[in-house]
Amino acid sequence: MIFVYLFLFAFIYKFVSNFIYMKQIQKYRTLHEKWLQKRDEKFYIYRNSIINLFNKAHLQKTTVPVSQTQGNYQKRFKLDPYVNFPSNITAVVKIHLALYDLAESVFYSRLKDAISPLYWIDLILFAPKKLLAHLNLNNEKNTTKLLNILLTFIWWLAVATFPFFKQDLKIMIINLLEIYF
Repeated sequence: MIFVYLFLFAFIYKFVSNFIYMKQIQKYRTLHEKWLQKRDEKFYIYRNSIINLFNKAHLQKTTVPVSQTQGNYQKRFKLDPYVNFPSNITAVVKIHLALYDLAESVFYSRLKDAISPLYWIDLILFAPKKLLAHLNLNNEKNTTKLLNILLTFIWWLAVATFPFFKQDLKIMIINLLEIYF
């Protein structure tokens, strides 16, 4: 029964959190577009919240090549859209608006995943692979591939044998709790 509660908690958390993130990113985009038309200083207080949402969406960081004329010289440099947020430089503004779109699509996709049974089955069956991906290990290395196969085998073996040893595991956990607590 506890697994049902854990699943319900995970489902509700995933659904509600991504719904809230999606609505927040929509709100911030609207505020950003208003800021572009009329430079309201109040928009700067949302800077960290917006960047945190971009990071929660795991958007890839890029740099924007920019050139500006200063007198007789053409100055070329690269800007980080996160560091230069918000900006009124046209190239950077386009990147910022694209980041809003990308973040919204990521949160919408995760929202759809939350209600998809295939997502949850895949998550349960391939939990070790998801764990290794979460740890940002390089999937191209042979050691990571081998570790993935080994952990997946151990995971499937544990899941397959769990029903047979359920009562023994329960007694063992109770005994351990009595010893340490």
